[in-house]
Amino acid sequence: MALCEEVQLSASEAAGASGALFGWLAKRHGRGVFTKWNSRYVVLRRNFLFTYVTPQDARPRKVVGLDGATVERLASKAHPHAFTVTSAAGRATTLAFETGEAMASWLRAVRDAGYDRLAARV
Repeated sequence: MALCEEVQLSASEAAGASGALFGWLAKRHGRGVFTKWNSRYVVLRRNFLFTYVTPQDARPRKVVGLDGATVERLASKAHPHAFTVTSAAGRATTLAFETGEAMASWLRAVRDAGYDRLAARV
């Protein structure tokens, strides 16, 4: 599948792939005083993180390439189970989870999702 086709997947196509991790998460929007959290349907497939408004969406709202991305835990009392993914291009996406176990699972998967790490396993 070509890259342009890969990033245009519907939510059901992305989540239906073997090895995909998906679910409802809180995603931070904005910075500083104007920060708010929105519920988003998020899919981790291969080396891309897709965010959708609903699982029925035909196209992702946002696509983050994980090649060269960094992942950091967010130090927040309001959202103790959160981390930020910063793409190689410098775009940050912050996700929050209901439990530490869910966050640890996603954190591990996102860290392992870059193309260089996927290629090393083949």
